[in-house]
Amino acid sequence: MSSHHFVKEDQEPALLIIHPTAMSFEKIQELLEWSPTVIVNAEAVATVQGWGIKIDLVLCLEGQQEELAMSLADQVPVRFITVAEKMNTLSVGYDFLRISNYKAVNVLVEGLAELEVIQRFTSMDVEVFLDQKRWVYIESGRFEKWLPRGNRLSVYPIVQTTSINLDQHLTSIQDGKVKLESGSPFWVGEELT
Repeated sequence: MSSHHFVKEDQEPALLIIHPTAMSFEKIQELLEWSPTVIVNAEAVATVQGWGIKIDLVLCLEGQQEELAMSLADQVPVRFITVAEKMNTLSVGYDFLRISNYKAVNVLVEGLAELEVIQRFTSMDVEVFLDQKRWVYIESGRFEKWLPRGNRLSVYPIVQTTSINLDQHLTSIQDGKVKLESGSPFWVGEELT
């Protein structure tokens, strides 16, 4: 017997691709299962086009729209949002999602510094993918999850934490619940398996 899931239009997490190699395409395909709105920055368009998936919206500089529209002619309709040179592409993408009432987004980025921009995405659920890891913002300063033995966590920024069932390298000592606590918010990264 199969189970069926019904997702209303625009309730699935959008996919915001800033850096397409943040994780393997195999893992990206899992995020595409529910046909999310796919938002891509201009530098990632060629790679994403090579995947053979529909791009819904492109974040680009003012002079790039015409050339990108020609290369995406087979994907019509594609919307474009102009990003001013000094603006942050992540912030512009977030503003679009917020104004469009999205509740969740999966974001593929290039560097840890981008997490600082993303932690401002307070009006929606956010999962970030970076360096083959899934990152979640722990605003409460308390992370708790069941992990099998040998799973390693990463923390950003480096904050003083107390932990249960983790060694000094944040690797789970045994199968079971792990806990990380800090007096300030932090990001937790888990390796994708």
